[in-house]
Amino acid sequence: MRTARLLLAAALAAAAVPATGCSSMKYSFWEMFGKEKRDLLKSDLTGLVADQNEAKQKFGTALDRVKALSHFQGGDLETEYEKLKSAHEDAASSAKAIDSRIADIEGVAKDLFDEWKTEDDQMQTASLKSDSEAKLAETKARYDAMHSSMVASRAAMNPALTLLNDQVLYLKHNLNAAAIGSLGGSMADVEKSIASLQASIETSIREAQGFIDTMK
Repeated sequence: MRTARLLLAAALAAAAVPATGCSSMKYSFWEMFGKEKRDLLKSDLTGLVADQNEAKQKFGTALDRVKALSHFQGGDLETEYEKLKSAHEDAASSAKAIDSRIADIEGVAKDLFDEWKTEDDQMQTASLKSDSEAKLAETKARYDAMHSSMVASRAAMNPALTLLNDQVLYLKHNLNAAAIGSLGGSMADVEKSIASLQASIETSIREAQGFIDTMK
C-alpha cells in the first residue's frame, strides 16, 4: 500500500513539475526516486518507440480507409467518410504526441550532456578524464545519428497528413459517386507517401532501440 501511494505521489508530482518550467526541480524530484537524467532519457526514448509504433499503425489505418472509399461498391457512404475523417484525426494526433516526445528527449539529452561535460571538467585524474570524455563524444555521436533519424521520420508525416487532409476536405462537400471516383487518381500519391513514412518510422525505431540498448 505504501509503495502504491508513493508511486501515485510520484506520478502526480511529475505531471505538475514540468509545468513550472524548472528543469532542475524536475530532476531533483526524480533523483529522490533514484532516477538520473540517463534514466529519464532512456524512459523517453522507450516512450518514443511506442509512440512511433502507434503512429505507424494509425497511418496504415488511414490508408486502408482511403482504399475502402476509392473502391466503394455501395453501402453507407457517409459512414465510410466518417471513418476516413476519424483515421486522419488519429494520425494527426499521433504526430502531435511524437512532437511532444521529441521535445522531451531533446531537453533531457542536452541537460545530460551538459552535466556530463561539466563533471568531466572537474576530474583531476587524467586517465579517467580522458576515458570519460571519449565516452561522452561517442555517446553524443550515436545520439546525433538517432536524433536525425527521429526528426526525419516525424517530418515524413507531414506530407502524408497533407494528402489525407486533402482527401477529407475534398469529400466533405463532394460526397457522391463522382467524387469517390476522383480518389483513384490520388491513390498512388497517398500510398507512396505512407509507404515512405512507414519505412522512415521503422528506421527511426531501430535507431532509437539501438541507442537504448547501449544505455543498459
